[in-house]
Amino acid sequence: YTLSYTLSLHDALPIYSTWEQSAAQSAAVYVLLPEQAGLLRLSQQGQPIEALLKLDEEAEAAYLPSRTANRGWLNLVEDTARWLESGEISGEHHARNGSQMSLPVCLENGRVLGVIQVEAAQKNGFDETAQALWVALALALAAPLTALLGAGEEDE
Repeated sequence: YTLSYTLSLHDALPIYSTWEQSAAQSAAVYVLLPEQAGLLRLSQQGQPIEALLKLDEEAEAAYLPSRTANRGWLNLVEDTARWLESGEISGEHHARNGSQMSLPVCLENGRVLGVIQVEAAQKNGFDETAQALWVALALALAAPLTALLGAGEEDE
């Protein structure tokens, strides 16, 4: 599978702008690769985040972006420690954040093209303003990810 797309300055501006306005410690944009049943990280800001994630049941339990890609829903974890205790998520890698949010990048028909993963050091790291900024970025990234994946109008 070959990806042939260059992120233009126009495409990168929303990513930079959102990052600058947020209190996130890390953020990553993933593209969904259905043939490989995985997510490939295209861009990252801040602390290191996984570069490649699977989409199987085990990955869905351990990685919020995998769950978001499979289900197509925004996942907001306001208290990561509490989600770990309750068994909603698993994995030592969650110790790096106090809260996290995973947002799908979708076509109008709901087809998931990718995922944005954002992590904050503290609990409740995403107020309504921050959530709105990241949702806006997810909406803005639909066109560049469509071009990257070569998804045509027949998919919309």
